[in-house]
Amino acid sequence: MCLTCQIINEGIIPPGGIVYKDELIILHHCLDINIAGYFILSPIRHVESIEQLNQNELFQLAQISKRITEFLICESDIDRVYILSLGEETSHFHFHLFPRYNWMLKFPDENIRINRKIDGAKLFSFIRNRYKTDKQEQHESKILAMTTHIREKIMTSSE
Repeated sequence: MCLTCQIINEGIIPPGGIVYKDELIILHHCLDINIAGYFILSPIRHVESIEQLNQNELFQLAQISKRITEFLICESDIDRVYILSLGEETSHFHFHLFPRYNWMLKFPDENIRINRKIDGAKLFSFIRNRYKTDKQEQHESKILAMTTHIREKIMTSSE
């Protein structure tokens, strides 16, 4: 069973637990990167690429991506949210919702810029490598606070 399917079936519990889940999609914090607000958004159904999604799944992924991005942008020190899909570590299709904090822009140019401009892909890779952790227990309290906060925002915004 793939990593995402294990999370869906509660065989693996992400930091802060499941943030949002309905019959079509699931949202949880990234398992192994210590960056508060770095979420993974996936369809419940195991598909391996975007073209395999049905219209309802695609619509729900877009709706939740938009809402989470709006919530994260309102947070202090987050000025942008990258949304990307790579599919290299797990075959289950998913989106990375990666907050770009202002402090991330203070690293040396060779780590995050090309021709003095921020390179989102380079920044994403650099931060993922720098803040990777091997154990769920190592996650910071900021991650738990962020998952709780976003879960509450989702619940109150849908009422």
